[in-house]
Amino acid sequence: KFFNYITAEETKAPMDFFSWHCYADTPEEVALHAEYAKKLLEKYNITNCESILNEFNMFYCFSEYAPLHKGVFADIAASMILAQKSNMDMMMHYMFNANSVYNCAFAATGVRRNETVRFAGIEAFINFNKLYCLGNEVKTEGDIEGKLNVLGAKGNQEGAVMIVSREFEGEIEITLSGDYKSCIVKSTDDYTMDGTSNTFVYNEISINDGRIKLSIKKHEMLYLTCI
Repeated sequence: KFFNYITAEETKAPMDFFSWHCYADTPEEVALHAEYAKKLLEKYNITNCESILNEFNMFYCFSEYAPLHKGVFADIAASMILAQKSNMDMMMHYMFNANSVYNCAFAATGVRRNETVRFAGIEAFINFNKLYCLGNEVKTEGDIEGKLNVLGAKGNQEGAVMIVSREFEGEIEITLSGDYKSCIVKSTDDYTMDGTSNTFVYNEISINDGRIKLSIKKHEMLYLTCI
């Protein structure tokens, strides 16, 4: 009724943005909702209207303590990758309240709540922000539905690739376009008892003929800084 009302000739009104919520079982569901939002706007011939996912989290976070769910950071990261590749304009995570059970990024501790615990989820947001700050998304291939997702970006001096494994384990070969000589690899996983992250930065790795081979395990995220 709402769309019929704002598009009817006698009650026509401009629409600057269309906001919606999604608490998804899988990252693919986020992309599905983004496509549905696009088609709904197209159905009513609403143009120049931003599609904004203004509340997002994994649905299972409402039934258990989010940071302790194995792989939640990988689901969050994969959701952001699929959202970036969709026609969505903005995405907001719910929520970052310091002691919320839904916050998979950090928690406040200590008597005065002046200390923080960093969960694995925060690395997903840090890595995505690094890609965003580079300024230009680049085409990536190699996603495996439900298992592996890839996102890349480049700036003036460097490029970067974010690879998220949800269910994939094994060796991967990355082929890069551009005259990159080496890369620094940061690995994050949540193989801990309390949801905190294992984060390890490898020594600089040489890139040979634009290719590099790495191993990745289930519930692991790799961030490659290429120079």
